[in-house]
Amino acid sequence: MTRLSAMALLAASAGGMSGHPVMPMVGRGVSASAVRDPAASRRGRTSLRAGKDAERAIAKSYGGIRTGQYGGPDDVVIGDLFVVQSKAGARFPGWMWNELVKLPRTGGRIPTLIVSDRPGPGRPTRRIVVRMMADDLILHGGAK
Repeated sequence: MTRLSAMALLAASAGGMSGHPVMPMVGRGVSASAVRDPAASRRGRTSLRAGKDAERAIAKSYGGIRTGQYGGPDDVVIGDLFVVQSKAGARFPGWMWNELVKLPRTGGRIPTLIVSDRPGPGRPTRRIVVRMMADDLILHGGAK
């Protein structure tokens, strides 16, 4: 008799801690009574796929190299100038898009949004630059 089966028999004969018989573990990690939700599993796979598809599209558009599959902090490397971390999902702030589309496109100007934060006294202000990808491709001469 193995140690695990002896412990299971002992626990079952004692009625377990809750007074119910304890069944021995068959495998490790997953309970035999665990029910897998196929919808949740599919959501996880489609989210992962969306992220990988976004990385591929960015690499193709800018003529870069997709590096996300190697597990580093970057997803795409574009020449010697850009290292890209891509996020794909429904969390894109709509207010940023609204501000970009309001800016005029006359005279070959490229709408650019700069978002600044105010972290408080003694801390430097952080700023990010946001452009639509199509405009950014024009600016940096990416593959079209």
